[in-house]
Amino acid sequence: MITAMLKSRTLKALLLASTVIFAATAQAQDAKGDPFPADEPTAATTDDRAQDTGQPDDEIPLIQTPQSASVILVDRFDEMGALNLHDSLRYATGVRTDAYGLDARGDYGFIRGIEAPIYQDGLRRTFGYREGPRPELFTLSRIEILRGASAMLHGQGSVGGLLNIVTKRPEFETQGTLFASYGSFDRKELGFDLTGPLVTDQLAGRVIGVWRDSESQTDFATDRRWLLNASLTWQIGEDTSLTLLGQAQNDESGWVGQILPLAGTLRDAPNGRLSWSTQLGEPSTDRVDLDSQWIAANFSHQFSHVVEFRQNLRQEWFRSNQYLHYADVYTNPDDPFLDPADAYLNVWFPDYAARGQDRILNRFAFGELFRSSVFTSDSQLQFDFSTGALTHELLAGIDYVHHSSTMRSTGGYSGAAALDTNGLPVLSLAPSATPIDAYAPEFGNIIANPLIDDGRQVQTQLGAYLQSQTRAFDKVLLVLGIRRDRFEDNVASLGEIVHKATTGRAGLMVDLGGGVLPYVNYSESFLPINGRDASGNRYLPQHGRQYELGLKWRPDSSAMLTVAAFDLDDENRLLADPGNPLNAVQAGKISTQGIELEASKSLPGNFDIVATYSYTRAKDRARGNLQVESVPRHLASLWGTKYLSLNEEVGLQLGAGVRYVDESVSETLSGSGKVISPDYVLADALIAIDRGPWSLTVSATNLFDKKYYSTCLGRGDCFVGIRRTVNATLGFSF
Repeated sequence: MITAMLKSRTLKALLLASTVIFAATAQAQDAKGDPFPADEPTAATTDDRAQDTGQPDDEIPLIQTPQSASVILVDRFDEMGALNLHDSLRYATGVRTDAYGLDARGDYGFIRGIEAPIYQDGLRRTFGYREGPRPELFTLSRIEILRGASAMLHGQGSVGGLLNIVTKRPEFETQGTLFASYGSFDRKELGFDLTGPLVTDQLAGRVIGVWRDSESQTDFATDRRWLLNASLTWQIGEDTSLTLLGQAQNDESGWVGQILPLAGTLRDAPNGRLSWSTQLGEPSTDRVDLDSQWIAANFSHQFSHVVEFRQNLRQEWFRSNQYLHYADVYTNPDDPFLDPADAYLNVWFPDYAARGQDRILNRFAFGELFRSSVFTSDSQLQFDFSTGALTHELLAGIDYVHHSSTMRSTGGYSGAAALDTNGLPVLSLAPSATPIDAYAPEFGNIIANPLIDDGRQVQTQLGAYLQSQTRAFDKVLLVLGIRRDRFEDNVASLGEIVHKATTGRAGLMVDLGGGVLPYVNYSESFLPINGRDASGNRYLPQHGRQYELGLKWRPDSSAMLTVAAFDLDDENRLLADPGNPLNAVQAGKISTQGIELEASKSLPGNFDIVATYSYTRAKDRARGNLQVESVPRHLASLWGTKYLSLNEEVGLQLGAGVRYVDESVSETLSGSGKVISPDYVLADALIAIDRGPWSLTVSATNLFDKKYYSTCLGRGDCFVGIRRTVNATLGFSF
C-alpha cells in the first residue's frame, strides 16, 4: 500500500513538473524566436466547431467529424429556461433527461439509452453512481454532446456517449453580467460574472458567484446553493497560454426525490392518488448536502506550425452528507400498504385501527458520510504535417486518474423483526426506521442509527492513446485510433485487482459535394466504475462496442441536417437494483439499436427552428431480452424562436417548444411484472425583452402543468415528473 501511495504521488509530481518545464521551455523559445514560423492565424471558432469533444483539433467543424456530436451554447440555456444541466439537454436528439424525475442528488439521464458520464473541460467529473454537486449553468460557456463510444481519447467514457461541460474562461475585454431571478416554489437567485484584463495585457481574470434559496415541489424540502468560481489566464507569449481555475460549491438540499408506490400513483388505490408533492421522509433530518472544491490548470504551447503540446490537470475534493427516509414499496410492489391488524403498528400509531386500510407504509432509512479526492490529468502532443495530397493530424497522449474515497454509512428498516408476548418489538431486534401514513404524514418519529465504517477504496487509471486523422484531396477523411488502459482497484477489505483493456476507433467520411457528407465508424469503450454494491462487492469496469452509419448535410450556412443509425453492445452496465433503490447491480450484456435525426434552420424574419427525433431499442440479453427500463423507444422535440426589433433600443424574443417522450417499460422477472409508464407531451415557452444593457426574461417549462410519471419500475417505485416551473430573470450587462 505504501508503494502504491509513493507511485501515485510520484506520478502526480511528474505531471505537475512537466507543466512547469514546458512553460519554461515556451518562455525561452519565445524569447529567442521560433525557428519554424507558424501558419497564419485561423478564423475564430464558430458555433459548429468541435471543442474538447474528442477531436485533436478544436478548429474542426462538427460537420467534418465522422461521429454524431452537438454543441449547446450558453445563449440556448437562457432561451429554453434551463435551470440545471439536464434542462439544457431537453431538445438534443438521442438524450433522455429527467429519467428519475426530481432528484437533487445528480443529473441522471441517458444518451442512446445509456447513462452518460460527465466530463468538465475534457477531464472526467463523475465516477459511478455518485454524481457530485450538480453543475451550475451560469459558470459554463457551452455543453458538448459526444454520442457513441469514445474510449480512444476518453478512456472512461461509456459506449452511449458523454457530456463535456466547458467552464467560462477569462476574457481580455472588460465585461460583466449581474442578474437576479425569482420563480416557482419561491426560488430566489442572485449571480455575477466579471472578467477583463489585469495589471498587464498578458493577464486576464474572471470571477463568478451564485447564491440560491428555494423551496421545491416536494413538501418541506429546500434547495440551497452558494458557489464561487475564479480563473486567471496568462498569455505567456504568442504561442503559449496558461489558465488556472478554481471553484468552491456548496449545495444543501432536502430529500426532494420521493419514492412513491405504484399503488396510489400509476395504479389506482382505495384511498386515491397520492399528491405530486407528497413527502414520505423526515424533513427535520433528511438532507442531501454536497460540497466540493477543485483547482485546475490548462496549459498549451505551440512549438511550431507542426508541433503543439497541451496539458490539463484538476484536483477535486468532494463530500456527501446524506440522510434519507423512503417508503418500502419493494417488499410487496402490488400491495405495499400494511394491514391495520399488524399488532406492532400500535407502537407508532395508537389510532392505527381507526385509520383504515391501505394507508401505512413501512420505511427504510439510509445515511452516508462520503469523502473523495480525485486527481485527473491529460497530456497531449499534436503533430500537423502534409505528405503530398495528404494532410495529417497525429495526436499522442497520456491520461491519468487517481480516485480515493472513504464512506461511513447507516441504514435500516421499520418492519419489526420479532415481537414479544405483548406484541411489541423485541428491543435487540427493534426497527431502525418508522412507518408512515402516506395520506396523512406525521413527522418526528426518528430512530438514531450508528454509522458503520465501510473502509477506503483507491482506484487509479493510466491510459496511453494515439490517433491519426488523414485527409485526402480535401474529400476523404480517415480517422484511426488506439489506446491502452491499466486500471487498479484497491479496497481495504478486498485487496487489489487490476484490469487492462485495449480499445480502438476507426471512422471514414467522404465529401460528396453540395454539403453532403456520409460517414461510418466503429468504436469501443472502457469505463471503470467507482464504488461497491450493497453487499460490499466492487463493480467491474464497463465495456462496449458500437457501429454507426450517418449522414451530415449542410445545404447552406442557415441549415443543418444529421441522420445517424447505430448498433451497440454494452457489458457490466449499472442498472437499478430490483430490491433496493439506493443500490445498483451490473447487467450481463445490453444490446441497443437506434436511429437519430436532428435538423436546424434559420428562416427569413429572424425565425429559428430545431427539430429532433430518435428511436432506441435496448434489450437486456442476460434477462431474457427484457426491455431496459427508463429507456423510451421514441423521443421527439420541436423548438422555435422569433426575434423582433420593436425600435432602435428595444428587442423582443419569443420562444416555444414541445417535447414528446414515449412510454417506457420495466419488465422484472419477479415483483409486479411488466410496468408501463405512459407517454407524455410537455410544452415550454419564453419571452425576453432587451433594452440597452438591461434584459428581462420569463421562461416556463411544462407550461400547462402536465402531471406525468417520468419512470415507474416493476420493483415497485414510481418517480413523479417535474411540475410547471416559471422563472423571471432581470439582468444587467456591461
